[in-house]
Amino acid sequence: MRQYFRSGFYPTGDPRDILRANFTPSGMLLKALIIAGAKSLEGGIAMMLGGRMGPAPDGFQGWGRMTLSGALPLPGFTDPGFRLQVADWGSFSAAGESTVLEGLNATGTGPVKVVLVYYDFPGLTLTGGALVNNLDLVVEVNPGGRRVFGNQPENATKPRPDSINPVEQVLLSAPVAGSAIRIIVNATSLPSSIFDQATTQRWAVAVVGHFAGTLRSPLNPAWAVERGMTPPRPSNPPQEPDVPPPSEPDAPLPPPRPGRPSRRRPPLPITAH
Repeated sequence: MRQYFRSGFYPTGDPRDILRANFTPSGMLLKALIIAGAKSLEGGIAMMLGGRMGPAPDGFQGWGRMTLSGALPLPGFTDPGFRLQVADWGSFSAAGESTVLEGLNATGTGPVKVVLVYYDFPGLTLTGGALVNNLDLVVEVNPGGRRVFGNQPENATKPRPDSINPVEQVLLSAPVAGSAIRIIVNATSLPSSIFDQATTQRWAVAVVGHFAGTLRSPLNPAWAVERGMTPPRPSNPPQEPDVPPPSEPDAPLPPPRPGRPSRRRPPLPITAH
């Protein structure tokens, strides 16, 4: 998955595309894509449950079965209408900050999934798993219209932000064609900034599904490349160690090292009875 981005397959799946945007993705973005591409195991048997599983996510299947074809467009392998857009290395330094990502419109040919992932700061031992920093994902279908909060059902009657998980997902199962999709990431609570002002809270967003357009943000390498800008973090693939070439191209190989003497006992003689 990391190689997909490093080799310039993003955003169309074709590394020969003139608008290819090669960059090194963050671990947050890779995690968001794994979750976005997962397929629910609804209807499968959970041995511990002793019955059939419901829709993901849950404690038995997590976010579902991982499948790269649900996250990474590849011509000839995925639906031609399936697309991917990302925002990587987002940063908040104080509570109350927010980032709005716009530019996408539903095509009406399938679902759209949005996933937010961030690495929370370490908490105290006795906090019982509570978050230190709390970021929230909100997706608006047509700005000012329907709002869907992360990890909430699409048709929730009383939607509210998630304050428990550092991973939030919104699934738009059948958005109407032409509907504008507006993504908002809020820094609801950022206590870490009180004690460590130098270290910001990083985050990443992945959008997969049936839509048109480009996320208009410098955090999106595809949008940055279109405008001659630098992606959020330049591609710095790990370098292989320098190995000096042989002095002579056709030099013979060195003789093998002598092996250690065998410690096996000799076979016993065969005697006739």
